Amino acid sequence: MSDHNVSARVWAGGALLGVPLASAFHFGWWLPLHLALLGAASQAIVGGQLMFSATLGLARGPSRSTTLIQLALLNVGAALVIGGRMWDSRGAFALGATIFASVIGWVMWQVDRLWRRSVNRRFAITGTFYRLAGASILIGATIGAALGIGAFDDASSYLERRSVHMALNVLGWAGLTVVGTAITLLPTILHVRAPKLRAVRAAPWLMSGGLALLATG
Repeated sequence: MSDHNVSARVWAGGALLGVPLASAFHFGWWLPLHLALLGAASQAIVGGQLMFSATLGLARGPSRSTTLIQLALLNVGAALVIGGRMWDSRGAFALGATIFASVIGWVMWQVDRLWRRSVNRRFAITGTFYRLAGASILIGATIGAALGIGAFDDASSYLERRSVHMALNVLGWAGLTVVGTAITLLPTILHVRAPKLRAVRAAPWLMSGGLALLATG
């Protein structure tokens, strides 16, 4: 089991514990949702993107020491975001959001470099999905940070930005990653012919366009 998966399972366990705690401490669904998405899902996505980018692209991935540093920083960033929100510390929240977004940007740079160096163009569409997923979480996290520090005082503006934040993080970050992986992995598992690249080349852009319309509409 990879380091990212171990970390993701710990966060997932925290999310389950967060359900009764949320009711007891009046945090609502914010606490378990962010333990699950900011913690568990993001750890798994980062690990999965790096692994599949290296494997499918026949490229050498980052060293384990680098991924461990990234993993530690992701954990610190996520913990500061959640802790800052729970104990109403805007400084800790903002620092955590900055660390988290910076590490995601670092990982996305690595993912992009892996696909650019890839000698196997057959699965290049997966790289496109991953890049767009990375762009989604960076925008979504920025909006989330602004929400957390009280940048939107008007109730309607707050609710609108929160919906955009949720769409980008769930449908963009998680959704695009899952589809991009499945489009190449499922044919192998099911022992069927993979779709030709030309037939699905527009898929990530169409999905991202639909997500953008949903977020801005």
